[in-house]
Amino acid sequence: MSKIKHPKSRGERLRLKQKKDKFNAFERADAISRRHQFEVLEQKEVLDELRKQVLAVEEERTNG
Repeated sequence: MSKIKHPKSRGERLRLKQKKDKFNAFERADAISRRHQFEVLEQKEVLDELRKQVLAVEEERTNG
């Protein structure tokens, strides 16, 4: 990855500011909400997988 450097020219700074300001607060809040929901879903999937592994190990112990 390349390192982002602070723009030296005023024009470049204004272009970056305009690009950042293009998204309004509602769009940002919506994006954060979607990202949070995705992370929660991933966590649930990981927990389910771990539960399945634990149940499989316990079942092997009882049968073995």
